[in-house]
Amino acid sequence: MTKNIFLSSILALCLAACGGEKAQENTQPSPAAPASTSGKVIKVALDPLYPPFVQQTPKGLEGFDVDVLQAIADKSGLQMSFDPYPWEGLFERLNTGEVDIVAGGITVSESRKPNMDFSDSYNEISTVLLVGKDSHIDTFEQMRGKKVAYQLNTSAEATLQKLQGSGELAKDLGSNSAWETVKRVLANDASKVDATIGDSSPLEYYAKQYADTGLKVIYNPNLPKETNAFAVKKGNTELVDKLNKGLAAIKSDGTYDKIKEKWLGKTPQ
Repeated sequence: MTKNIFLSSILALCLAACGGEKAQENTQPSPAAPASTSGKVIKVALDPLYPPFVQQTPKGLEGFDVDVLQAIADKSGLQMSFDPYPWEGLFERLNTGEVDIVAGGITVSESRKPNMDFSDSYNEISTVLLVGKDSHIDTFEQMRGKKVAYQLNTSAEATLQKLQGSGELAKDLGSNSAWETVKRVLANDASKVDATIGDSSPLEYYAKQYADTGLKVIYNPNLPKETNAFAVKKGNTELVDKLNKGLAAIKSDGTYDKIKEKWLGKTPQ
């Protein structure tokens, strides 16, 4: 996707799709038994502002998660629809049964497990920093006391809090989407922000998209890896089983590796 198309898509959707990992994730799941997936169209909800996992294009939703799920559907004889929603409310829609799957770089966390079920993992990510071309930050240790933008209610925010030590994070540096935090770094104004913190795959994607601006990704090998998986309504073991079998099948026949290379690049040997 070209930068202009990407920017126009972002601008068209950013007002409707802003949102962090809101408190609705902690809403107690409905105990109702899930309906059978046999013969039905499985509805997948995705936040369209989280490339390379998902992004809105003139052709519709595209991305790593879209391709993986479509491959699973093709392999398993399932029908899926992919619909964009603002991040805020995604998990509530899952709980009420309005949608069957929430996808788009969803991180498996202990706080989410009581309220939803997850497929097997399909990707690993880590927490990274993104800095501008004129930044003097080269390590995580150097960001102590710096102005670091972050996405609200995410694991990156929690990591930042630990690394920054005691005291509350500056609320004016928090945003409801990863793209908003990246725009602050793109502004290259050290008086307002020194870096942004977030998941590796999206921030690596933005760094490549705007390579001409000199954006740089900083890694910390001491931070633990996190896993991405597809979230389904609590208790819908039938759908989890179908996702897991389909995922195993596309990993076995090489389809998964081709999709991953397309969106995330080759895995280092």
